[in-house]
Amino acid sequence: MFKLVVFVSLLSSSAFAMTIQKEKNSFFLVEKDLKIEVQSSGGDPTFLEKKAINDRVELLVYNSGMAGTSMPVGIIRAVIISKESKKNIGDYIYKLNYPEKVSGDQPKWDFTIPGVISILTTDGILKKVNY
Repeated sequence: MFKLVVFVSLLSSSAFAMTIQKEKNSFFLVEKDLKIEVQSSGGDPTFLEKKAINDRVELLVYNSGMAGTSMPVGIIRAVIISKESKKNIGDYIYKLNYPEKVSGDQPKWDFTIPGVISILTTDGILKKVNY
């Protein structure tokens, strides 16, 4: 009886886990009543983690794939989600995974101003996302 209870518990806790679904040529992060289109940088994206930023927004971090020819770089992106409306506020590069022994710039995310996420891209462009 104990084994059955544990098995049912495991099934119910994973029933609404975040997954990536492919539909035609598009990819979507899917969880319960949430479906957000995500980008592919080559290959199939994979979900990595959900990060709570504050009581209003969270990040859905995913690996969008590899890009580049002479030096392939792994691209980690983050979708900014409103916790209240479950709407996509934006999808931005979160981190770049460079080849071993190669260093490079990283995007810089700042959450210190209430209601604003500031993202300094690797090419020096400051993006401000209001929520």
